[in-house]
Amino acid sequence: MEKDNKDTWFGNLAVDYQEKTSLVHDLFKRVAGHYDLMNNLMSLGIHHVWKRQLVKLINPKPNEIMADVAGGTGDISFRLLSYCGGEKNLQEFGGQILVCDLTLEMLQQGRHRSFNKGIVQGIEWIESNAEHLPFKNNSLDIYMIVFGLRNVGNITQALKEAHRILKPGGRFFCLEFSKIIYPEFAPLYQFYSDYIIPKLGSLIAQDKPAYQYLTDSIKHFPDQQTLAHLIQENKFSQIRIRNFSAGIAALHTAWKV
Repeated sequence: MEKDNKDTWFGNLAVDYQEKTSLVHDLFKRVAGHYDLMNNLMSLGIHHVWKRQLVKLINPKPNEIMADVAGGTGDISFRLLSYCGGEKNLQEFGGQILVCDLTLEMLQQGRHRSFNKGIVQGIEWIESNAEHLPFKNNSLDIYMIVFGLRNVGNITQALKEAHRILKPGGRFFCLEFSKIIYPEFAPLYQFYSDYIIPKLGSLIAQDKPAYQYLTDSIKHFPDQQTLAHLIQENKFSQIRIRNFSAGIAALHTAWKV
């Protein structure tokens, strides 16, 4: 986890948090074209189950303004749009989905998917850093960051931004890889993370270092309780943790009051 506001981890390498931002940008620029396919392969498709549970828990309404931070290729946003009844429903009731991502190439993948689905309204694609979002104070109903918080240079600053842009009564959702809660499963998961995922990255994306970073970044990310405490320190209330698949992923939810 972060040591302070200036130092953090890029994989197993300790770097200045601004340097991490640049390194993460370059990494996702490289893998953007394979990102969705690799998610399916690495998780054996289980990430779809986690994301369905997330959207159901969010229970978005077509009159809500929602930020999908580090939303890149739009996977969560398309699910939210469908749950709300489609783009016409959002238009009618005044809702909007704002996909924010550090990397233009990831957003381009999302836009391409959007056009292929025939979606032209309801989702806006915004190139921006999670630490400096281009939204007014107290302006959004929902903030979500899905498998993106561990890639942020300064996690504390990203949480401060989440709190700033949410309205009082706004809801925070963070779905992220976490720590296995059953020790007996840990060795198998460790083997899969250390050997299988980088091998898939080499074979499919032809970029083993990028997917080695993925597994290393999980190791250095705060565990469930530490992250919950950090969220609380940044003025959120009613924090709840839900573990998915024995803690391979965890959903943290909270409210701005």
